[in-house]
Amino acid sequence: MKLILHITTKTLWNMAQRLGQYSASSLETEGFIHCSTPAQVVAVAERFYAGQHGLILLVLDSGRIQAEVKYEAGTDKPDEL
Repeated sequence: MKLILHITTKTLWNMAQRLGQYSASSLETEGFIHCSTPAQVVAVAERFYAGQHGLILLVLDSGRIQAEVKYEAGTDKPDEL
């Protein structure tokens, strides 16, 4: 199993558990949910979640994901976002 990681807040995860499903806001606005590989996740956390509290890391079972999974290179240059 390839590890696929997703950073979210504990509040959103708790709400998803009550509702029986999870969806990130990027699914509606961008058409996908941002995830990371283990090699990317620290840099993603430092760049996009620095100083935030109450974060959790979800580990997704790649075998249970029904949507297409696309791997794209990240960028470490802010002007390329």
